[in-house]
Amino acid sequence: MCGREALEMARAFGFEGAALAPVRGPVAYAPNAEAVRQGIVAQPDALMPGARSVLVLAVPFSWFAPWPDGHAEVSAFYFASQRAPLALRALADALQARGVRVQARQTLAAKVWGMRAGLGVQGRNTLLKNDVWGSRFALRTLVCDLPAEDAPPDPLPARACGDCRR
Repeated sequence: MCGREALEMARAFGFEGAALAPVRGPVAYAPNAEAVRQGIVAQPDALMPGARSVLVLAVPFSWFAPWPDGHAEVSAFYFASQRAPLALRALADALQARGVRVQARQTLAAKVWGMRAGLGVQGRNTLLKNDVWGSRFALRTLVCDLPAEDAPPDPLPARACGDCRR
């Protein structure tokens, strides 16, 4: 299986953003105390020895119209954050059925790999953002042994912060 096929599969499973980043060199990442407590790591080899790439996946969301009086409000992010793990598990199972080794545990520093994959830049609020969805998307990662070289980057346009400063 090649990287292009994996990206097509990711889109078929509902990930509007999908990019494959090669595992090369050290990753600059300074975890905070909460990330350390949760076991977040920057190096894919810590999760799956021999990893060749990281499949970075995004599910965007948009704001709702105001909720009617008397109804509980639910964050728009909630629905994307609930849909993403289900799609991730289905994608991981489909890739494994095609002979791809994957690690779906969500303890990889997703924002760092999202930047490496071209899905955005880090904004002043530390969220990953791009010019298409802003910062309104849920990120997931799959560490895998797919070759990233045959998957062309599909970067979303993203300007560094400062353009919107008043």
